[in-house]
Amino acid sequence: MPSISSLFLGLIQGLTEFLPISSSGHLVLVSEYINYSSPGIVFETSVHLATTAVVVVYFRKTIWNLLFGIKRDKAARLYCLKILLAFFATAAIGYFLLQVGVMQVIRTSIFSGSMLIITSFVLVSARWVKTARLQVYEWDISWKSALLMGLAQGVSILPGISRSGLTIVTGLWSGASKQSVAEFSFLLSVPTMLAAAGVGILMSPPMSHEDVGDVIAGSITAFIFGYIAIQWFIRWLQNDHIWKFSLYCLLVGTCSTAAWIWL
Repeated sequence: MPSISSLFLGLIQGLTEFLPISSSGHLVLVSEYINYSSPGIVFETSVHLATTAVVVVYFRKTIWNLLFGIKRDKAARLYCLKILLAFFATAAIGYFLLQVGVMQVIRTSIFSGSMLIITSFVLVSARWVKTARLQVYEWDISWKSALLMGLAQGVSILPGISRSGLTIVTGLWSGASKQSVAEFSFLLSVPTMLAAAGVGILMSPPMSHEDVGDVIAGSITAFIFGYIAIQWFIRWLQNDHIWKFSLYCLLVGTCSTAAWIWL
């Protein structure tokens, strides 16, 4: 029988992966303040693959058109190249952070809380972005926007920095439309999550039979709540409500930082 912790982690991963509130930051805070520990690399990799599947299912028509339009459609080929450019930009930032050893000191509540406060300022800045232009053609994203969003995604490896929030707000500030940045941000997450999952699988020990139930339950939970979350988020983005998540990030970030100082 799956444990409550596997369902809980699946819920956290599903909701926070797509809402601009940082899934990694929440996992750090949860593990520190309610004495909860992760079931392991295999489990974490599985729930990340589940949320990747959410993106594939939600954007299935776009992905299908891209895959079958590469040979005959120049715009499709260029769009895939822009995703590749952004992916390598992400990898470069991630590699740099790993090389300088920053990952060894950032998985603390004080760091995650501070980054959530920064995320809140990033999100609230979306209120002043002027992106009146509509998407003028399918796969409408500039090379500049693609590169900047890739770099932003690399920075979001830091717990407390929201991947979806930072990439989308960066794209908006670069002049792209809401529809374009949302689509590009989530499609960019697919190769990134698959690459991270591949590393996780290589690093993980063989899974025991006792863990199978937890992995399946957590993955299903992550998929269900992830699909709900991505629909909510895109609707809020289209209605210019993304900045409202800044209030939540500011509250959680401030409380976690204060708790670390006083406790």
